[in-house]
Amino acid sequence: MLLRLTMIAGLFFLGACAGDEAKTEEPVAPVDTAVPDAPGGETAEKPAGEGKAGELAKDVKDKAKEAKVAVKEAAREATGEGGNGPMVVTSGALNVRSTNSMKTSTIVRTIQKGEKVEAKNCDKYWCEIGANEWVSKAHLAPQ
Repeated sequence: MLLRLTMIAGLFFLGACAGDEAKTEEPVAPVDTAVPDAPGGETAEKPAGEGKAGELAKDVKDKAKEAKVAVKEAAREATGEGGNGPMVVTSGALNVRSTNSMKTSTIVRTIQKGEKVEAKNCDKYWCEIGANEWVSKAHLAPQ
């Protein structure tokens, strides 16, 4: 029985392959990239990436950049980075510094936990809370 099934399968395989004579694919015609109305009545080649497909690709890239910027702006607003807003001090005594640097600034004053401040120009590490007054962003939370 097994021998018979093997023979049938072999004949089926041979029959399936018999229809696969040397097939030749027809050559694909080259795409015409000539611009018919070039100055002087001559034809000129289109630069690569231009035309409808190139324009579509550029539009997609532009939309992706716009979406990326919108996501970054939304994240900044959600975390308070880069934006203004009311904040509350979350640590004990927080030093207010003259610049947004630990190395080159001097301590102007100290604020206490729970104190409310208006944060401006926040970056990754610092927020400005007044003229020449900066605090570490790590010790602030949005109200």
